[in-house]
Amino acid sequence: MPIYDPNKVTLSWGGVAARAVANGEMFNFTFNNDIWNTYPSIKGGGAFVKSLDKTGTCVVSLQDVSPTKAAWQALYEAGKPLPLLLLDRNSTGEVAGAKEAMLARPPALVKAKELTIVQFTFKFVDGYIIHTGQALD
Repeated sequence: MPIYDPNKVTLSWGGVAARAVANGEMFNFTFNNDIWNTYPSIKGGGAFVKSLDKTGTCVVSLQDVSPTKAAWQALYEAGKPLPLLLLDRNSTGEVAGAKEAMLARPPALVKAKELTIVQFTFKFVDGYIIHTGQALD
């Protein structure tokens, strides 16, 4: 039975790795639109049409004490698109990424009596997701 180790899942933006990630959902990398769509014919039937839209969003959840916050804030202020890479080493190399991604906006500033979660939302163009699964040893 495969064993999942969250420490083998990493994400970096502009070469700066996400550190002190939140418990629960750490990363959510998704496309804005379906890649394949159906279009009905006026005479019945239809066709499959592949979209060239590979834009999407990646939400990263960090602990409020994460040292990554300051580094990503500096990259955001530089205002340049940077590579985004999500890698899961639990598998044979499941990966998602984009050559160019931008932080959509600085995260909300929330403080509480307990440790809070900070969510960074990235927008990307020309993204990719490759699922490989894990060997059932």
